[in-house]
Amino acid sequence: MKVASGGIGSGVGNYISGDNNIAVQSKLKKMTAGDISVNAKCKLLHWSVDGVVAEGRIASTDPKAKVHHVPLGGSYWKVWIDKVFVEKVELIRPNEEMLFLEDAIGSTVAWASMFIVLSD
Repeated sequence: MKVASGGIGSGVGNYISGDNNIAVQSKLKKMTAGDISVNAKCKLLHWSVDGVVAEGRIASTDPKAKVHHVPLGGSYWKVWIDKVFVEKVELIRPNEEMLFLEDAIGSTVAWASMFIVLSD
């Protein structure tokens, strides 16, 4: 199953090397809708914290997909959280059960697509 790519400012076209540096990967810059597979590994950046804050897998890039009963909208992707490096990062869309990134391990969150980069 495939999911759509993120569009302008989505982070698609970037990758993170082993030392957490972001670099442009030319073959990803040419991705089109449907090129990103469900469960594609990714690393999450944060708008107020330097470096990678978590690792996960893409669950959906469909703006109509829901995370905890709330539609994603055009600038967010649904991401499974597998591993957290910075625990006390506040979620952009918290709920009663999840306030911080550490609360979301093993669950899905809405994450700003411009702060998601694909990884190997």
